[in-house]
Amino acid sequence: MGFFLGAFVPVCWGQLPEVPEEAIEALGTTAGTPQSSGFVFIEGRYLAPPYTVTRKGNGIFINRIQVEQPFGWTAETLMPTAIVPPKKPADEPKKKELEKTSIFSDAPAQEAAAPATNELVAAEEKPVTPPAGNTLDALFGEGTAKAAPEDKNEAPDDKKATPLILSQKQKDEFRQKLDTMRQRFEVGLAQGEIFLFNYKYGRINGTYGTAKTLFSVLPEAVRYAQSPRDLMTRLNQGGVYFLDINACTDLYRNKLNFMVLSDRRQAIEVTEATKNQLRPR
Repeated sequence: MGFFLGAFVPVCWGQLPEVPEEAIEALGTTAGTPQSSGFVFIEGRYLAPPYTVTRKGNGIFINRIQVEQPFGWTAETLMPTAIVPPKKPADEPKKKELEKTSIFSDAPAQEAAAPATNELVAAEEKPVTPPAGNTLDALFGEGTAKAAPEDKNEAPDDKKATPLILSQKQKDEFRQKLDTMRQRFEVGLAQGEIFLFNYKYGRINGTYGTAKTLFSVLPEAVRYAQSPRDLMTRLNQGGVYFLDINACTDLYRNKLNFMVLSDRRQAIEVTEATKNQLRPR
């Protein structure tokens, strides 16, 4: 049973785009350190430890399952100004003459380079931040990278994808933000936190105390629940209020997990008993 869970890859999780080879080549990978603590659910399916959180290109993985992709690897999401059509040259003879006489001055160059200072796409147009969890902060609201200068010698073609060209500085910025997110997941798991991932409604995150409370009632609640709503009612009666109907629907769909959940609860109790014995009296 444990082996099956460790090898399980949720079918619906394929809704997250596959990490492109271009992103891996540009950003590389960051290996994680296995963590024996913490709790991970992916679309209601409990994933048994140890957990290894890694970054591959622009994706975050736990045990080789992609759980987060904060932004897509496309010019439209990373470099919106790269697909803005350049301004057409003026038709008036006076303006043409002005451009001709001032072609080596600073003014036209500064005007042409203006799109390069635009920030990434605005949140109301195409958000590039991951859905925020209950206790994890959204990382990409801390600052935006600058878009790369567009190729002024070539007009964009709507029929083909815009080439994605990032400077080394931009690559470093994206890599740092992604690695910060990866590390926060790893640290959270090391501290015994619980993470519930779902592509549709985002991520739910709780402390070790929250996880302990959940596991105290979840195995029986899942086993005997007759519907997702019934499961949520049973969890509420046991003091668990942070899971909404979406999360309960996922958990109910995987209700045969109750035996593995019972085993993990027993492991928690053993760990707590050991800690109490080692505590000075």
